[in-house]
Amino acid sequence: MTGKPRVRIGPLEWELLLKATGVLYEKCMELGLSCRDPPLATSRFLYSLGFTQYRIRKLWSALSKQHNYNIIIYKYKNSMFKLTLTYERGPVNHLYLEDLYLPIDDIDAFQHSHMSIVRSPKAHKAYAYIEGEISEHINININIIRVLVLLGGSGARDLVNRMLDEAREVLWGRGENLENILLNIIKYRNTRILEVLLPKVPRSRDELYKLSPALRRILNR
Repeated sequence: MTGKPRVRIGPLEWELLLKATGVLYEKCMELGLSCRDPPLATSRFLYSLGFTQYRIRKLWSALSKQHNYNIIIYKYKNSMFKLTLTYERGPVNHLYLEDLYLPIDDIDAFQHSHMSIVRSPKAHKAYAYIEGEISEHINININIIRVLVLLGGSGARDLVNRMLDEAREVLWGRGENLENILLNIIKYRNTRILEVLLPKVPRSRDELYKLSPALRRILNR
């Protein structure tokens, strides 16, 4: 019996997701939203960013064929962290501002109910999580936008923006500094937190390559 075929998300689909990530992160920081668990992308959000219906449908088609799409971003002995994309259909809140439909979670919708909130009962939406297996009995699961907001709030806001910009460059074979930016983020006020979570924190580019299968793959190392 064969399993479901591996679904690959192409550069055009990643471009949509990276653009959505950057805009959502910036708006969370600008508006003071907590962004504990917002969708990373919805049709309405992507339309308002200027993407075509054709490209958005291709994204949902790729994600819906495999409910969870996983990329291992850190691996050391028995510990592993992965980026997980999850596709769903269901209700979603959008904060409407200046022709932008920003997806937000229920808590932010409640706390900002004085603003223009639009609720869609059944929408295409994607979530992105960092899922970690620290040991056999310890697991974590946190929304990627929440991770970026926490990093930005710790003083690394510009570094996070540079990382997202560089990731888009890498997507099209132009980026050269992604690993250096990642190391700067690791070193910038967050090393102590990482030492609690990770059995080994990378201190150099060589260590970063060894610990990150995803980075090795995208940089062809």
